[in-house]
Amino acid sequence: MARHHLVLIITADAQRRDTWLTATRSAGHHALPAHTLERALYLLGKVRPRLVVTDAELADGRVLALLRHLRAVEPLAAVVIVVLGDVNAEEQEHIATDSLSHVRPVDAPIERVLDEFIAA
Repeated sequence: MARHHLVLIITADAQRRDTWLTATRSAGHHALPAHTLERALYLLGKVRPRLVVTDAELADGRVLALLRHLRAVEPLAAVVIVVLGDVNAEEQEHIATDSLSHVRPVDAPIERVLDEFIAA
């Protein structure tokens, strides 16, 4: 029997968010949307997702704040994060030292991301 995981989807792009949510739910997982970094950080205070999929650039900041938060809070330290899009040098440096943080192209199919980062 397949496990259903919680996936936090973070993007300000409503169309992309809807596409990612639909694909995640179609794959049998629970999907929780956030359209801003602030909303994502709020949700991360309430839930422990198996995977976070986020744009590198968010409406109210860059992904580095999210990366730092995930690794600073003990219950979130084991959460896998996939950043879609171009990261800056500081973000790349952080990701290079974190085996649970990954970067993929902004147009990477969400189905492929789910297959790669959520064990069946």
